[in-house]
Amino acid sequence: MRSSSADRPTRTVIDATCPDSRYALDCSGWTSQAACPYPSEKGGAGMKFVINSGTNRGLVRKSNEDFQLSDPFLGLVVVCDGVGGHASGEFASQMTGTRIHRYLQDHAGQVRVLQRENSKQARIALCRLVEAAIQAASLEVFRRSEVEPAHHGMATTVEVLLLSESHAILGHVGDSRTYLLRRGKSHCLTEDHTVAAEMLRSGLWNAETAANTPYASTLTRAVGQQEYVIVDTLEVELAAGDTFLLCSDGLSNYFKSGQEFADAAKKASFEKLSEELIQLALSRGGGDNVTASVILIDQLGREEELDEPTQPDISVGIDPGQKTEILGKLSLFEFFSPRELARLMAIAVEESIPVGTMLMRQGEPGSRMLILLSGTVKIIRNEQQLGIRSRGSLIGEMAILDHSPRSASVVSQEQVHVLWLGQKELFELLRMDSQMAVKFLWALSQSMIRSLRDTSDQLAALKTDLKIPKSDLPFAT
Repeated sequence: MRSSSADRPTRTVIDATCPDSRYALDCSGWTSQAACPYPSEKGGAGMKFVINSGTNRGLVRKSNEDFQLSDPFLGLVVVCDGVGGHASGEFASQMTGTRIHRYLQDHAGQVRVLQRENSKQARIALCRLVEAAIQAASLEVFRRSEVEPAHHGMATTVEVLLLSESHAILGHVGDSRTYLLRRGKSHCLTEDHTVAAEMLRSGLWNAETAANTPYASTLTRAVGQQEYVIVDTLEVELAAGDTFLLCSDGLSNYFKSGQEFADAAKKASFEKLSEELIQLALSRGGGDNVTASVILIDQLGREEELDEPTQPDISVGIDPGQKTEILGKLSLFEFFSPRELARLMAIAVEESIPVGTMLMRQGEPGSRMLILLSGTVKIIRNEQQLGIRSRGSLIGEMAILDHSPRSASVVSQEQVHVLWLGQKELFELLRMDSQMAVKFLWALSQSMIRSLRDTSDQLAALKTDLKIPKSDLPFAT
């Protein structure tokens, strides 16, 4: 475990084979700086990742109220930015980081079982554990601030990253941030919990108002403000080469755009990346404490090949970046941010389907829509083939609005890989996130307008045979 509030970078290299399935992920790539004393249950190549962290008090502050911690055995990274004054802020951030770590250590057996189990239920359980760890910290910080006058009002932001075999689980409170660098582009995966951010999201302020309001940076959520805090959690499917950045606002406030993380990664070696980012903030004023923890997913775990022959897995090669790209190009989700697409991916059901399978049957009611990730399917109505749909197609989206019978059947023409999105799960997600709901409803209305116009144009093309003036056609524009 590494923790630091000092001014020099720390580095943890996680690239050795972990010998213990009880104390590491099944894909088991662990630190060369710590020993794991037990043999692994499964063979196969290990997961490899590297953590590079640094923190600096900046050029203005007299102390460092940031705190960062990494535990390679748990696959855990935490960054906190304390508020409440010199002694209180530092105390709150350290207490929060260590309490989160202790909570997950106390539940290490459960954590490691869930990390090995690549299922939706396991990922939900890991999200709940991260949330519970942050809640435990919030309760402890709040109670200490209530009984110790010197620390009254102390609180902290927090960023938590917990790795499993296939996903990263994120926990977020406050205005520290987590970024993902993938395929040369960086994306912010968190939303700031500040007055300015909330007002901008609600449309009540514009950027100029936010920049000129004295209390704009006041936190609307922080660990320790109350006994309970609302925690944002997110599941992110991992791809080899993914690089995460957990940072305090002492760094992110100096980013002219999120892409500067990607630009810094191009200039500096990974070993120097956290230092490069900190120097960027210092070169632009260094008005706050600066902390950067960078995590590189160097290699994903994979099991040894089985002796028995199996059908080829067509999901191989469809990495998370490609899936997200396919989703983002669909008209219904074209306005979603990378964070929102990740939330959408978390509720989708991924499935590999053999050739000749009936995915949808004409006349049967449906409540799911299908996104085709690879392969082709036939669209059949009344035993007549209407067409073929391929990668990137969205099929059955009207089922999201009602449970009316399917207008056609869908049959796999070859082995295909698909995502299913259910009405219940999607509506629950949209209920919890009003911004996603507005974007989805706007995109849906635009899609329906396009469909109505297409229908009108098709009817207009038959006007000669039908002997009907175009002005009398439905949906005429």
